[in-house]
Amino acid sequence: MVVDRSSWIDELADRFHAAGLRSDVSRAIAIEFFCLIEGAFLLARTIRDDAPVRVAGRRAAASLRDALVNAQAP
Repeated sequence: MVVDRSSWIDELADRFHAAGLRSDVSRAIAIEFFCLIEGAFLLARTIRDDAPVRVAGRRAAASLRDALVNAQAP
């Protein structure tokens, strides 16, 4: 089974754009999220610890928060 992950990135990018981010920033953040989560899942399974998923979640949230704050800056 082939999964079209590009549609996941597009969906995230659309949501981030709707939240006020520029299109290019929205896409970059969506790709970053996907990379963080995919990498975290792989590492968590390898080391049998959920810490990578928790760390990735915190970093993803911080990245989005920073992008949203920067979008609101004059």
